[in-house]
Amino acid sequence: MLASHSIKFTQSLLLKNASTTTRAFQICSFRSALSHLSPNQNSIFKPSANNQRASFSRSVVFYNEEKKQQAQSQQEEPKEEQQKQNTDQQQQSDETPKKSYFKKLLSPANLILPAVFGIILYNFAKYDVRQKKREAELDRQASSKAVKAVGTPKLGGAFTLVNTKGEVITDSEFRGKFMFMYFGFTNCPDVCPTEMKKMTKALQMLEKEHPELADKIVPIFVSCDPPRDSCTAVSEYLQDYHPKFIGLTGTPDQISRVCKKYRVYYNAPDYKEGKQDYLVDHSIFIYLMDPYGHLAEYFAQNTTADKVYERVLASIQDYKWD
Repeated sequence: MLASHSIKFTQSLLLKNASTTTRAFQICSFRSALSHLSPNQNSIFKPSANNQRASFSRSVVFYNEEKKQQAQSQQEEPKEEQQKQNTDQQQQSDETPKKSYFKKLLSPANLILPAVFGIILYNFAKYDVRQKKREAELDRQASSKAVKAVGTPKLGGAFTLVNTKGEVITDSEFRGKFMFMYFGFTNCPDVCPTEMKKMTKALQMLEKEHPELADKIVPIFVSCDPPRDSCTAVSEYLQDYHPKFIGLTGTPDQISRVCKKYRVYYNAPDYKEGKQDYLVDHSIFIYLMDPYGHLAEYFAQNTTADKVYERVLASIQDYKWD
């Protein structure tokens, strides 16, 4: 009885722990052991035919399942390896075009084209600047020839006025310098400030580009509105413009005489009415008088500050200084 229990325990242990591939061998060994038992003992463990077939079938199924799993694992390993290789190749192929692109981008052939384009653009800009200067010179020469063809207008002359300090000033005090003159009034809302700014810009350009010539010109503002434009009013008005501006005013008779000599038209209400809120209608010209008080250039309202600067510079440079 004890032997039978031991044999059953051994059989169950072997069937439970053994791998599927060795179970058939274990069963055969077990059967061989049974053959050495006595008939009575052997009958206890001898299975029926049906049980034998079922046990063998299960062993075969277990064996086939294990083989199938081994085959699947062997097939999956090459697939994983192939996928890894494909991923590495894809990464290399993705990096190759980038390296190739930057290599081509930095190639001498691609660097030469922007350099050539930059040189062409630079030369074109220089040509454009030279062309503009040449056009300005041609305009000045044409204007000079036109003036000479009809004769220089009789404009300018002696005057006596008062500066912002209340000092009497005559035209003779500006001999030896170009007079850069404008006639207006301090209460002008738009035209006069625009022209004064134009003169200021031209003077600043002259000081920047040709500082050696800046002392050869003096800017002058002459008021056409003596009742309101006192010395103090003119002085305050000029604070917004070039610091070299000299402000001149005077009596109505003095202003009338100087405006006639410089061909300046102006029209204001009757001063005797005592009105303070009014506008003065006047002609809009900037005059450039040479060191002897003769007209050198004049500039209409539509002349730009750049053109004014170019023509003022040319007049100073072309003048035959003693």
